[in-house]
Amino acid sequence: MRARIVEQYRMPFDQVLHTEEARERLGQVDSDLVVAQLLGPILFTELATPTPLGPVQCARIVDDFLAGYSPA
Repeated sequence: MRARIVEQYRMPFDQVLHTEEARERLGQVDSDLVVAQLLGPILFTELATPTPLGPVQCARIVDDFLAGYSPA
């Protein structure tokens, strides 16, 4: 059951990260690390604050990730 839940929530990320556009922009990435970097702030906020993040804040997390990411 655990594997099915992980697969369900990871699938959208894997679909995006394995596109040609993602490879051009990010190079070869460690999908596990990227998912952790993107979901970490969202999950922390869900667990630690009374107010969940909205679409604007989630977009900011992605924008900040892309701005700070440089392929090795």
